[in-house]
Amino acid sequence: LGYQMGMQTGDIQHAMFNASSYIKNSFFSGLNLREVEKNIEKFGKEMIEYNQKAVYKYTLPVKQAVSDLIRSIQDPLVIAQNSVVQNALLQQVVEDNSPFIVCDICVFSGIVAYIYSRYELAAALVQKRHELEKNMSRTQLKCGVTAFYGGLIFLAMAHNSSEFEWSSKVSNVMSNVKKFEQIGKSNNEHKLLLLEAEIKSRMGEKDNALKKYQLAIAAAEKNGFIHEQAIANERAADFFLRNNDKDKASQYYGEAYSLYLKWGAQGKADDLCKNIPF
Repeated sequence: LGYQMGMQTGDIQHAMFNASSYIKNSFFSGLNLREVEKNIEKFGKEMIEYNQKAVYKYTLPVKQAVSDLIRSIQDPLVIAQNSVVQNALLQQVVEDNSPFIVCDICVFSGIVAYIYSRYELAAALVQKRHELEKNMSRTQLKCGVTAFYGGLIFLAMAHNSSEFEWSSKVSNVMSNVKKFEQIGKSNNEHKLLLLEAEIKSRMGEKDNALKKYQLAIAAAEKNGFIHEQAIANERAADFFLRNNDKDKASQYYGEAYSLYLKWGAQGKADDLCKNIPF
């Protein structure tokens, strides 16, 4: 609507900023990635045509994230530290003194890194964003999305490390996600449930963890967050694998694979098949 009003009234910059926001929100909400990619190309061409290059830069982090998830290549994690495209983008926005775009790179690249189970890179990107935000007038909350993935990343690091610092970071994240769940339950209910499942799993409360995983999956499906339904299934599969139930793990990995494909994340689906540990 904001895009249409801007175009109709001749406020092109307003229209393009709304297009940029729509693209990002469609990614966060789990719209099919092929559709997101089409919209990026469509609006990107208009941004260039109307000389809205500053706005166009804001779409580049999500454009790279979408490409990383769709493309099935030898090493699909071509982001942040090892991508020529991303390094060039980082250099450009640093030179332009664009901290908000650098933060967006950290957000989107961090999400992709987490989805591909590159947890150390994901954690480094979260910490980089937090450092940048100390000198910014506002933080990148993105309606609870950054808190949610930050919590998942910290919990993944806690599963793989004995260092207490990762567990200690989760409490702040949980309070933020709970606030967003109260504001918008349909957008955040499954997020909170999945974080609770991961916490219960880490605490060794197997029955409670399983219940939370199942509730998170059901809530994500009910509210149409197919990408986070896939993530919840994959985390549940990891839970069963840690508890030596390969049959259940295989069932949940299979469901996660199907959901990633429905989302359009062919690269992630292929990576999951390649890295299932049995």
